[in-house]
Amino acid sequence: MSGAERVAAALLRDRALPSEACYLLPAGARSWAALSETSYLAQRRFYEAAAWSALGGPAWFRGCRRPGELAVVGCGVGHGLGEIELLSRLVADPAGPRVLYWATDTSEILLGEHLARLRAALPGALGAGRLRVASACADILRLKSVIDLPPEVPVLATAFGNTLGIRPGLVMPFMKQLERSFGRRPRALLAGIGVAGRQPCRYPAEAFEFFLETLRALAAEGALRAGPGEFTAAPGRLNLPVARGAHRLKASGPRLGDVYRLRYRLSFPLGSPAVADALPAGTWLTLVSAVLFDPSALLRQLRAWGYGAAAAAPIMPANGREYAVVAAFSGTLASGRVGFGEGVDADAGQQHAEQENDEAVLEKREKDALQLRPDDQLAAAAAPADADVHVHGRGPGK
Repeated sequence: MSGAERVAAALLRDRALPSEACYLLPAGARSWAALSETSYLAQRRFYEAAAWSALGGPAWFRGCRRPGELAVVGCGVGHGLGEIELLSRLVADPAGPRVLYWATDTSEILLGEHLARLRAALPGALGAGRLRVASACADILRLKSVIDLPPEVPVLATAFGNTLGIRPGLVMPFMKQLERSFGRRPRALLAGIGVAGRQPCRYPAEAFEFFLETLRALAAEGALRAGPGEFTAAPGRLNLPVARGAHRLKASGPRLGDVYRLRYRLSFPLGSPAVADALPAGTWLTLVSAVLFDPSALLRQLRAWGYGAAAAAPIMPANGREYAVVAAFSGTLASGRVGFGEGVDADAGQQHAEQENDEAVLEKREKDALQLRPDDQLAAAAAPADADVHVHGRGPGK
């Protein structure tokens, strides 16, 4: 099966588009790159970068045993505007640390474009050795297998753009991944989150086109039996995102946020050469299933895991959905607990079954997702040749 056929088979089986598919296929990645140029993302990057100082990042770093170097790991960078702005501020201080930056994303196309933007934005820091760059095409739950850092160097992980809410069930596996990948070294997290509840969940018109672009591409490649022109945002086709249940770490645990789903109603039967049965007209397909968070609840959970945590006041970007940045720092609590899992109840790892939060299930989903990458992305996503910018491998299985 080709990558497009695997995506189509998953879509018809689950009646839901895999979240990774929107960025893995070239058409979807290019559509996202165009969307990333819109004003609300440009506005957001300054807020993300400023949060590092506002939430105590420099003070945490000065307290590390090895303050001369800082590793920054961008998780699911996509366009990477926030990471580039943050890096530019870190290297602008002559007395600041040398920065080793690892960029990761599941899309080789977006990763290559991000590296090109980075090279254009910070040629001086790259040339002077203040900034060293590496990259890996990998999921955020597979950092350990692709990232290699010098021992004891403090690590700052970024997960901007509601990466932790891209699908239900990511928060705890991601925090475990940080623990496993970076061991007992000092760790910090700077994460952007969509904020639930206080404002309606809205998307700009360009976002609807982005979600539909993957369906059109699958049809154009013959993986779906439908004309590309049949996937339109006509009235009655899109069910706008509304809260469809609470997001919890476990069934009896506190609410961390709400799950929102954007759904699309078929006006025609939808089939695939790779699947025997077609979906009838009138079927609702889930295009995106995302979590919008309660910042206070998320902070309480991070503190229960042994992190010092704080959040910046939310902003309202032009897309009409509140957005906030939270920071978490290891080794900052008076209790002496450092890192994920120490002092947490034994059942804290149980996940809500309805949200598929079991780690074994997630691991299988991520392995399946890695197989969705079409081979033709390899040539399309070649990183720019530069002595200071390197692509370190293609990620697991490539």
